[in-house]
Amino acid sequence: MSGHPDIRARLGRFGEEVAAGFIKRRGGIIVGRNLRVGHNEIDVLAEVAGERVVIEVKTVASWHGAGNAGSNFDDAQAHRVRDTARSLQPPVARVDLICVTVDRSGVGIRWSPCAA
Repeated sequence: MSGHPDIRARLGRFGEEVAAGFIKRRGGIIVGRNLRVGHNEIDVLAEVAGERVVIEVKTVASWHGAGNAGSNFDDAQAHRVRDTARSLQPPVARVDLICVTVDRSGVGIRWSPCAA
């Protein structure tokens, strides 16, 4: 999302709140949020169905049509998140992506489980 950095940061925090609530409503446990690992950050660390899962959250606001938060997650970013997740102890089972879209109709959420 382009625009003022404070607006982007607030939208990102909102998306992480939505994602955390979504995970909890599906029986997950939030272990940590915004965890610093070296120079990188993990948005959400959760326990889902007995497995530790790193979750990257991407949020987009789209007032002029459908937005795609997932398009903000490129291969380089995916590689960085996976490398960061692999450094955690105890190890994580996988890295997932939750896309949050805010538009005129409300808030949409898409959770994409991925391999570690």
